[in-house]
Amino acid sequence: MKNTTTAETKKRYYEKNKDVILQKQKIYRLEHPEISRNSARRRRTRLMKSEVEFYTEKEVLEKYGTDCHICNEPIDLTAPRWTGHYRWKKSLHIDHLIPISLGGSDTLENVRPAHGFCNVSKGAKIKEG
Repeated sequence: MKNTTTAETKKRYYEKNKDVILQKQKIYRLEHPEISRNSARRRRTRLMKSEVEFYTEKEVLEKYGTDCHICNEPIDLTAPRWTGHYRWKKSLHIDHLIPISLGGSDTLENVRPAHGFCNVSKGAKIKEG
């Protein structure tokens, strides 16, 4: 009998069950959007070799309030966040004051609540004023 490592066994299992695994991952991401967003954001920050700190959207809202830091209008916390939905423009996005792509950290001090549209319009720029 051939002696195999755990990594080889996992790789064979993945190749054999790839479609099922990918479908389960997709369902998990849909059912847990905040966890998925946090994970993706932390990964991007680590790739940029910037500081990462765990925080929740609830902590951001408690510290900075529920108004958009860009336009100072209230954020609709019930609005869906995906851009295909007609209400996404007033939904909650977490904006980095110094974007991750420009070397900003992913810490509570570097993020603020923003409207989806304001955040997307701002892009990877540092907010003036």
